[in-house]
Amino acid sequence: MLAYCGTGQKVPQDLEPAKSHRLISRAVALMQQFGEHFDQEALAMRYNHIINKNRA
Repeated sequence: MLAYCGTGQKVPQDLEPAKSHRLISRAVALMQQFGEHFDQEALAMRYNHIINKNRA
């Protein structure tokens, strides 16, 4: 279980609660930033179970 994510060097100012949608958004942004190839279907297959779990 992941409770907090660090977003910078300062603790506790740069700690925030770990939210699955934020983690996924950040992962996608990093993939785009560093030129990783991905497509929407692959992302849906990889992360859909997390999104559906949080909606229940």
